[in-house]
Amino acid sequence: MPSQYFRITTDTIGVRLERYGKQVAVTIPAGATVAVSAPVPLERAADPNRCIHVVWEDRTISLFLTDLQDRGLRVTSALA
Repeated sequence: MPSQYFRITTDTIGVRLERYGKQVAVTIPAGATVAVSAPVPLERAADPNRCIHVVWEDRTISLFLTDLQDRGLRVTSALA
């Protein structure tokens, strides 16, 4: 169950894992809302390569945490 929602403010690239381990780049467009189950710290991530899983259009996408922090606006619900 998602604990936080973010509206993406700038087109953002993520990676989706397909069958057999194939990784596919996905663009999450500005204005899209993503759901996050893991806590997202307010302070910038110390490790710029740290990734976090988000759910967008019923697909799990990996994003760099710094991209979500820089390009996501925390909202109260998926409908906000």
